[in-house]
Amino acid sequence: MVSMIIVDYKSMDKTFKYIKQCIDNIAGLEHFVIVDNASDTPIEPKVVQVASKDVYIVSSGENGGYAKGNNLGARTARELWNDEYYIFSNNDLKFDNSFSLDEFIAPFEKDENVSAVGPRVLGLSGDNQNPLPNFTWKQMLFGHFLSLLPPKRMKKRQQSISEKSGKTTAVVGAFMCAKAEDFWNVGGFDENTFLFCEEMILSRRLETIGKYMYYNDSVEIIHEHGVTVNSTVGIFRSLKADFNSRYYYAKEYCKAGKGWLILSKVNFNIVMALFKLKKSIKGKR
Repeated sequence: MVSMIIVDYKSMDKTFKYIKQCIDNIAGLEHFVIVDNASDTPIEPKVVQVASKDVYIVSSGENGGYAKGNNLGARTARELWNDEYYIFSNNDLKFDNSFSLDEFIAPFEKDENVSAVGPRVLGLSGDNQNPLPNFTWKQMLFGHFLSLLPPKRMKKRQQSISEKSGKTTAVVGAFMCAKAEDFWNVGGFDENTFLFCEEMILSRRLETIGKYMYYNDSVEIIHEHGVTVNSTVGIFRSLKADFNSRYYYAKEYCKAGKGWLILSKVNFNIVMALFKLKKSIKGKR
């Protein structure tokens, strides 16, 4: 069986609607856990009904971010059902086509070394977001200059994603299925990040036990990522969180040298200054 885990922050109604959509479009999905990252007090799992399905809501009493929230959701699912797989999902997804869990998790059955599977993920403009590009840690640390490029040029720079099913470096965490046994064998998600890079870090952890991630293009979903982050402040905070996670990944998992790490901070501060200047000039026009 499969447990779906969704980390929610002040969008519970949207999450309930998304779960209803999942029930209608994913054959065989029965178990759901919502992690309420907006609750300021720890709560024991409580049950609500969505389309005649039990949905468990739990909170640690803090907004610990993506990794910490999903680990809590996975622990809850393990205690409740001890399912073989977890689907970690955002609530900003749509399904143009229905599919079965058997179809999605088929790669696990074909190869015991597959530990995580991701589907074809299309953005609102039709761009494929999965799997993640195989960037080096230097590209990740110094890649924020891309945020200064016009959207069309930035999209062109990022078009290096495979279109075929197969073994891959990492799949996006917006909708990712992980084998529970392997997930816990590597300690789950690394809770030292708040947002971003969790998939790359999990992939690195899985490599230590000889496992890998897999891109399954037979399943397709639509991702509305980014549509609510439209203010300059919101974008800046997002970029800052992204850099912090990339920095941690490079330092702890790629053993980046101290000099490179210092230089990356200087580079990022320059990028942010230019980004603010660009937004200021645009706002005055």
